[in-house]
Amino acid sequence: MAISYLGISIHLVLTIPSIAIAHYEGERFVVDRFHEFSPSWGDGKKTQVNISEVESWILEHHRQCGFAALVLDQYDSHSTIQRLSGKVPIREQT
Repeated sequence: MAISYLGISIHLVLTIPSIAIAHYEGERFVVDRFHEFSPSWGDGKKTQVNISEVESWILEHHRQCGFAALVLDQYDSHSTIQRLSGKVPIREQT
């Protein structure tokens, strides 16, 4: 059985967060699921996503898939790291 990871790109103002659950099959990288969040607010120049929706999605899919770790950028995700620590295994990228 392959070990899956959940990777997330969070930059809540300029881009829409997206999540991928993926694993390796030998040297092949396989994306099992991909999700892009809809903006909850926008003024025509920038948009924002409700981070609690993103975190709820992560927790729900961790229960369903049991991925080995949540991989995210510590700079843009420090509050999410604090809230999800102890609930989901986290691997911080620098």
